[in-house]
Amino acid sequence: MKNKKGNFMHEQYLNHSTIKAFQVLELLSKYIQPVKLSEIARLLKISQSTILRFLNSFIAAGYVYQDNETLGYALTYKVQKLIAPLFSIEKLRVMINPYLRIMSEENNVGVCIVALSGLESIYIDTVYDFDGGLSSLKHVGKKAPLHTSGSGKIFLSTFTEQELDTYIKNKGLIRITEYSITNEAYLREEIEKVKKEGFARDRQECEIGFECISVPIKSPEGKTIAAISCFYKKTENTSDDFALKFLSPLHRTADCIAGTLCDALSFLKGHSISLI
Repeated sequence: MKNKKGNFMHEQYLNHSTIKAFQVLELLSKYIQPVKLSEIARLLKISQSTILRFLNSFIAAGYVYQDNETLGYALTYKVQKLIAPLFSIEKLRVMINPYLRIMSEENNVGVCIVALSGLESIYIDTVYDFDGGLSSLKHVGKKAPLHTSGSGKIFLSTFTEQELDTYIKNKGLIRITEYSITNEAYLREEIEKVKKEGFARDRQECEIGFECISVPIKSPEGKTIAAISCFYKKTENTSDDFALKFLSPLHRTADCIAGTLCDALSFLKGHSISLI
C-alpha cells in the first residue's frame, strides 16, 4: 500500500479507526456551519454509532463542539492552534530547503524560492554553493522589483493588462543594473515571451555577474503561487542557451514542493501572517 507521496506502508501497522477519525475532521473542515451526525455518516459511508464515538472523543479533547440549536458538529479554534506552527515561514523553509539543496548540489547552481508580496517579489529561501560551502544566502526575506528578475517576470506574466499598468505606474521601471529593463514596450514583449515559453530569464538585470532562469510553481488548479529559480555566475564563456539545461530539474523540483508550498502560502495569507 502506498501513501500520497508514493511511500510504501505496511498494512499491519495501520490503525483504520484512526484513519476514519481523521476523515471526520477533514470533512468538518470543509464546512462553515455545523454538520449533523446523519449527514457526516452519509458522506463518509460510516455508521452513525462509529461517527458518534469519534465526535465524542474530539469534543472531550476540545477539537469539536456540538451546536445546541442544530445539534450539528463543527471544529473549534483549537484545531487552528494545532496546525499554525506547521505553516510558519520558518517551518516552511525547513520543509522545502532539502529540495533546493538537492538541486543545487546536483547542478552546481544557486536555487531560490520566491513568492509574490504585493507588487514585489520576496525571497522565501535561497541555497547556493559559490564559495565552496552550501549555505543559505542573506537574500532570504529580501524584496525585489518584479521586472528585474526571472521570478518577478513569472509573476508579471500572470497579471492582467490593468494589473501590469498599475505595476508600471506605481512602481516604475527602476534600473537596478545597467541590464535592467526600463523600457515599457520591451518589458511587455518580454512578458509575452514568458507567457508563450513558460519560463523567464534574468540576464544580469538584478545583480551584475549572475544570470538566472525561473519557472512557476502552480497549485492543483493551475494558479501560480510562487516561482523557483536557479542562478549561476555569468562568464565570458557562458552561452545564452546555458540556462535551458536547468529547465527539467527546475520543473521536477517545482512539482515536488508545490503541494507543501500551496497549503502553507494559503494558510499564511488567510491568517495575515507575514512572509518576513
